[in-house]
Amino acid sequence: MGLHVTKLYDVFGDVHGQYDKLVSLLQHLGYSESDRVWRHPERTAIFVGDLIDRGPKQLATVDLVRAMVEAGTAQCILGNHEFNAIAWATPDPNHPNRFLRPHSQRSNRKQHHAFLKEIEGTHRHAEIIAWFKTLPLWLDLEGLRVVHACWHQESMDLLRPMLGSNHTLTDEVILLGSCKDDSVFEAIEVVCKGPEVPLPYGITFQDKDGKVRDRVRVKWWLSDVTNYGMRRSYCPEMRRRFRVIHCRRSGKGIGIRARRCSSGTIGLPGSRRCAPSSLRVLITARPEMVRSWRIGGMGRPSCRPRSWRGCRSSRPRPQTHQPRGRWQLGLSCHH
Repeated sequence: MGLHVTKLYDVFGDVHGQYDKLVSLLQHLGYSESDRVWRHPERTAIFVGDLIDRGPKQLATVDLVRAMVEAGTAQCILGNHEFNAIAWATPDPNHPNRFLRPHSQRSNRKQHHAFLKEIEGTHRHAEIIAWFKTLPLWLDLEGLRVVHACWHQESMDLLRPMLGSNHTLTDEVILLGSCKDDSVFEAIEVVCKGPEVPLPYGITFQDKDGKVRDRVRVKWWLSDVTNYGMRRSYCPEMRRRFRVIHCRRSGKGIGIRARRCSSGTIGLPGSRRCAPSSLRVLITARPEMVRSWRIGGMGRPSCRPRSWRGCRSSRPRPQTHQPRGRWQLGLSCHH
């Protein structure tokens, strides 16, 4: 028996302050503006959050979406950037003169720079933050479920008793959701950012904003994810830098070459416990970035991946002399 849907929706992804592009898209979809509100004669717009940060017109974007929501021509849910903006503006009750999202961390200010540039120090800052708090974390409509990142029932069940009406944030959720050791923080992360898995011990990478990360988001909607190559879905920069190289016979990832630490590479300390023999598929460099198929500086000669069997090189030739210091996978950062 088919599901009967009585309403039609247009679902809009992250806008990130791109007001002009949003207006063009609305016009393309048949929306028209009247009394400063965009409307469609038959459909309702749904915005999945992340209205702010990055783009050139932050306030204009928020005002457009807010006017549509208040007029009933659109619905909007909370994204992780809106949650971060709330935490940025909320004082930390346990630490005077501090905020739930630390202002002292340069990466935090860098992420919010475009939004803060337009709004910080104005009377509209508190007004918009208050409106963000009215946005639900998810929508469960007839024939349609909408969430910013991941529809994870366990996380949603944990959050639901603490949320306000229509699944909106409360002061308790905002506070606990900013404490990294709390289960509420993990639930908010999963729902608003998506589930993440740690990279193998010692491996890190820099995202497009220059922040060093040791975890990657996963394609949670796939049921047969078994390796890092299938899991990776972090960002275009991540996908551009990494790929999985397969052996001709075994089908397992190979192609690791250790080298000295330099900026823009991902790291792997040279110890036996870090040998990647336990990985089914390894994250490796693109072929053109790897000069050879040998392993060097990764521990004792016995610490080599099982996946070398049947690959392009007959046997790995471990480096006999190991200079001290950190060694890295042979990946380079291309800007």
